[in-house]
Amino acid sequence: MIWTPQPFDYVLQVEGVGFPGGGTPPGRLVVGIGQQRSVLLDGDAPFVVRSVHSGQTASDAVIAAFKLSFGAWGDLISDYMNLPTFASFGMDLPEQIRMNPADRINATFNATVAGGNHTVYRGVKLRPEGGVYLGPSNYKEEGWHYRKQLNGLPYTTGAGATLSPFQLFNVPVEIDDDADFVLQWMQAYSSDAIVECRMTLKDGWTRPMSNVPVDIQVMCGPFGNNDGTEHFRTFANGIVYPKGKPIMFDLYNWGPMEAGTLDVEFAFGGVKRYQ
Repeated sequence: MIWTPQPFDYVLQVEGVGFPGGGTPPGRLVVGIGQQRSVLLDGDAPFVVRSVHSGQTASDAVIAAFKLSFGAWGDLISDYMNLPTFASFGMDLPEQIRMNPADRINATFNATVAGGNHTVYRGVKLRPEGGVYLGPSNYKEEGWHYRKQLNGLPYTTGAGATLSPFQLFNVPVEIDDDADFVLQWMQAYSSDAIVECRMTLKDGWTRPMSNVPVDIQVMCGPFGNNDGTEHFRTFANGIVYPKGKPIMFDLYNWGPMEAGTLDVEFAFGGVKRYQ
């Protein structure tokens, strides 16, 4: 069978903030060693893991060390290592790990302070031929990028940050109708305080590119100058959007109301493909 790789992120999300009125989120990391958490693949397609990234939650646990295993049989890929050292920039795995559609990614944490965790496993789904829009086979390319500015986004309202983010669904980034667009890199910039902001990017068929929303500074790379010169995230193999069809994403923003509002600018870079 011929496979087409498509970028995808699996997120191991452990909530760290208590519920309104008290209570502890299920799975919250406590002080101690050998705490196992996992994320089950969605059964949609085989997945090839290429890198691991550490995001941010509203109340992070302090992780002294963690180790990873992949697959239904729990094949060990690492002994204990230091999670904070690679942060949102990520750490490339020494070898790519191919997983079956119903496999599981397992992590074992040693925590010195209780809280949450947001770890992103980045790679590609292997979709069967015809399962990903690739556009015409003959084309010429031109470098191009699009921008999207969002202003005045409110932070959390009410208690319990993990339960009440401000949400925007299907935010469109309009694409010119003269050519397909191949998304090859993405970047975000804000001078405002980020408490916890996540997003879900969608492909040309509006399918989510992650199992749950991803920390914005993992999805887009750490905030940079928003001109493509530094601090941007690249997409292995690119994502092809048909001409005239917008790039779409969902955005979720947590934080105390006294933080004010959030302004954030996005850049979506790549090439136009002309027939």
